[in-house]
Amino acid sequence: MNLNIKEIPSLEEVMKQTIKFKPDNWLSNKTQKNEKVFDDEIFPIVQKVCGMFKCDIDKNESTISREQIIDFIKQPDSDPLQIFILVMIWGHGEKENRGPWKVGQMLDKPKDAKSILENSFKAIKEEKTNEGEIKEEKIKKAHIAFKEMKRCRVNFFSKFLYFVGKANNVKNYPLIFDARVAENLIKLHMKEIDPEVAELVTYQPQQDADSYAKYCKLMHKIAADNKIEADQLEYYLFSKNFD
Repeated sequence: MNLNIKEIPSLEEVMKQTIKFKPDNWLSNKTQKNEKVFDDEIFPIVQKVCGMFKCDIDKNESTISREQIIDFIKQPDSDPLQIFILVMIWGHGEKENRGPWKVGQMLDKPKDAKSILENSFKAIKEEKTNEGEIKEEKIKKAHIAFKEMKRCRVNFFSKFLYFVGKANNVKNYPLIFDARVAENLIKLHMKEIDPEVAELVTYQPQQDADSYAKYCKLMHKIAADNKIEADQLEYYLFSKNFD
């Protein structure tokens, strides 16, 4: 598949993609029913992560870029739980007010959550071949690790897998797979699609490990054929309006 290279964002643009978030939403730690959002073991880590970024107090607004997340992962004292929280804040952005509650649900059993994240992290970081790649079965292993985490579907945990792979120089790093990317991947392959028909259906990523591994393989192939990075393609599909 040949892409219009002029439309593809540069790798620098991808790395500079910046998401706004509201620190107070993550630091209040109370629901509308005055219940705790985060477990007592998790909340101090949320505080630490939020505190890493400058905040415009008047606007209650901070920003995180892809580049900043990757730089954080490369630090020797970062760990999978901190990385996951940081990625989830980035992934939910400023518009998703229920983000903290959802992440609190994902991490409501800290011991189990740590085990899931560590197993997934190791599958990506520590099982590379000598060529710097990971086998398809390892991508599936990293995916399957999240099966027992509540409210964490592929559109969220694929972000974690992507950043871990990218930061650790995995050549065929996993990729973000959310609804918008899935929809535009379909539209990219269907050059003529009736808008009236498109309005009748929705496109969602498949949730199983086999489909995710095939998606990553396909995206890397399309990117290689067009001499770009796979995350340039992913960001292009996320940001482009194909209507």
